[in-house]
Amino acid sequence: MIDSLFKVDGQFPCPKCEKSYVHLRNLHRHLKNECGIEPSYQCPWCPKKCRYNFTLKSHIFGMKYSCLRCENKYKFKRELIRHQSNKCGIPPRFYCSDCQKSFKQSTNYKLHMMKIHYVFNK
Repeated sequence: MIDSLFKVDGQFPCPKCEKSYVHLRNLHRHLKNECGIEPSYQCPWCPKKCRYNFTLKSHIFGMKYSCLRCENKYKFKRELIRHQSNKCGIPPRFYCSDCQKSFKQSTNYKLHMMKIHYVFNK
């Protein structure tokens, strides 16, 4: 498949998407690990997923601040402070009567109502 690709203006186009690469080895890497493939390396402390192990390690080592109550980790101190004041150990105060989903912050509840139930005045 890659043998049939030709070099146009010093670039190797991906046959599956619109990306192109200057070096053939980068196109090989893209096809093997990236194009149409979901990231498989999951951070144990947040929802972030990475395509490469070294990217995940860089992400984890950048997380310097830990919550002492729940062990969540954050890259910036302000994120830890926001977590501790708004989320950690606080039960949800807002409940959706349509689907029983719960929220700790009113803004998230309002966004849920607009995006999921198309209600714009609650």
